[in-house]
Amino acid sequence: MKKKILLMVCVCITMLALLGSVYASSPESNQSAQVEMYSLEEMRAMAMNALNSDFYMEADDGTWEDVVIVKETPLYDLNNTLTSYCFDLRCGEQKAYIVISANSTHYSVRQFSNHATSAYMNMGDEDTLMYCGPGEYYQVEDESVRNILTSETVSISDIEISPVTVASDFNEYDYRETAALYISGDILNQPAAQADPTYKKLSSFPNYGWYKGCAPTSMAMILDYHYSNLYADEEKLIEALASNMGTSSTGFTYWNKVASGTTKTLNACNRSYTSVGYVSTNILGFPINGSSTNTFSDYMDEILAGRPVFISMNGAEFKSDNYTNGFGDHAIAGFGYNKASTTNYVIVHTTSVGDGDTQVPVNATDMGDYAWLFVVP
Repeated sequence: MKKKILLMVCVCITMLALLGSVYASSPESNQSAQVEMYSLEEMRAMAMNALNSDFYMEADDGTWEDVVIVKETPLYDLNNTLTSYCFDLRCGEQKAYIVISANSTHYSVRQFSNHATSAYMNMGDEDTLMYCGPGEYYQVEDESVRNILTSETVSISDIEISPVTVASDFNEYDYRETAALYISGDILNQPAAQADPTYKKLSSFPNYGWYKGCAPTSMAMILDYHYSNLYADEEKLIEALASNMGTSSTGFTYWNKVASGTTKTLNACNRSYTSVGYVSTNILGFPINGSSTNTFSDYMDEILAGRPVFISMNGAEFKSDNYTNGFGDHAIAGFGYNKASTTNYVIVHTTSVGDGDTQVPVNATDMGDYAWLFVVP
């Protein structure tokens, strides 16, 4: 049986609702436009201007003025055609990377992280490398390709590119007008999105590493976003949440203890709240999982209201840079979304700081049995 590696690059990973005047018009159809290839100099300009546009990545010190490009990695498709460039960046001690499209069939910015090096950072200059979407980073080895994160090897002859994906996504839009804004720097002058944008991310959202358990760590990010000075530091808050949620010494938390443990923590800190809870629960208080109950529309409404979302997952297969075997049974903190051309994404912090701002496709494979838990202060 052939293994499908769907080239997720065709679902432009950071396809914003085109800002300002770009919002008002649909991208030009490629049926009447020639595909434009960008020079390396133009792609560098796109990367640096995207970095400073405030729509993507926040710098720890508030500015990206002293950014240095530490590595430039060309990325190809199975036909050995250049599709993108990955730029690994450094600003003081802060590491970041951004993947820029090499042609006008994709939105300029395809993936980014403001607290991580890319999977390509330690690869040799002589390696032929592919980008197939978040977590799908490949090295071409003779007649096979190797996933850089998992080391899984697949024969090139066994890779089937979906013709539907290629037809609907690779050829549907022409993004030359938007690319010109990034190249010139005029993107910096575009106004922010209005209600219900295609892309939305809450600013200054905490990014905490796993401590005591994924559930208390994820909830600590959300509470620290809403409330100030709950505890002396994040570890004290996570310890209190873990205790109130009944989290085990190995980090396991029953999902039906998350909401009650959160309200107990807020009550102990004399902080008020309107509601804390899953969208729907069964008689035992466990969340009712799945897309029919936990709609992407409801998730977007919370983000647009300025409220991050606690996400519980069972059997999630999505692989991030640091969860290379997949999330499994895991909790993450959602603080943004991306409505790409064919796929909806939640933007999350995974409880691994090195993952940075991670975009996870909203489906039953990548997120398993998932549920939203809303915290309304």
